[in-house]
Amino acid sequence: MTTKTNETLQPMERTTAGLRDVLFDEIDRMRAGTTNATNANAISRLAAEVNNTLQLEVQMNKFLMDMKGKQIEALAMPAPIALSAR
Repeated sequence: MTTKTNETLQPMERTTAGLRDVLFDEIDRMRAGTTNATNANAISRLAAEVNNTLQLEVQMNKFLMDMKGKQIEALAMPAPIALSAR
């Protein structure tokens, strides 16, 4: 059970820096005793999935850059990597 605080949830900046901020904020809450291991673990797992997705996109971009100028008509350069659909 998470200890409730008067803290208002602020939207996360949907960048790698924003993700790091959320993780460090959760570490601070763990140290202060205002959250629990279950909540911190859930946030950590979600962050890991975001990182896994980002890593896959970076690898795909590297592959496409390596293939640029070669005969690969089925693949096109993707849009810039964003951490959110917003």
